[in-house]
Amino acid sequence: MPRLTRLGQGPDHRPGPVVTLAASHGVALVEALVAAVVLATGVLGAVMLGLSSAKTFRMLTYEARATELLSDMAERLRSNPDGLDAYAGPAEDNGCREIDGSLRFCTHAQFASQELFDWQRLINGALPSAASDIRLAADQGISRATISVSWQADGRRRLDTLEIRL
Repeated sequence: MPRLTRLGQGPDHRPGPVVTLAASHGVALVEALVAAVVLATGVLGAVMLGLSSAKTFRMLTYEARATELLSDMAERLRSNPDGLDAYAGPAEDNGCREIDGSLRFCTHAQFASQELFDWQRLINGALPSAASDIRLAADQGISRATISVSWQADGRRRLDTLEIRL
C-alpha cells in the first residue's frame, strides 16, 4: 500500500518537510477526547453554579420571610400597647380572633396571647425548625421590644432580630 504524503510550505514558499498521514493517525481521537473533557468540565461547572444558585435563592427566601415575620410582629406589638406584657409570655389559642365575622370579647392580654400563637404558627409554617423570642424592656420611660426569629438551614442555625421602640 502506498504512503500518502503531502508537501509542506516553509515561510519562503519552498517545499518544506514531508509529513506522512500515517504519522498523524490517532490525532483526531486525542482531539475528540480533549474536547470531551473540556465539555464535561463546562457542564459540571454549570451544574455546580445552578446548585449554588438554588441554595442561595432558598437562603434569601428564608431571610426575606423572617424579616417579613419580624415586621408583622412589630406591628402587632404597636397595635396593642395595653397587652404588651402578654407578648413576652406563653402563646395560647384562646379563640380571640374573628371567625366567620363574629367577634369574641377578649382582654388585651388574651388578644396578645392569641396573636403570639397565630404568629408562631406562621413562623413554623414558613421557616424550618423555627423558634421565636420576644423580650420587652423599659428604660427611662421608653419601652423597647427585641423580636428574634431563628431557623435551621444548611446545617447551621440562622438568626434574624429586630429591635423596635414602642
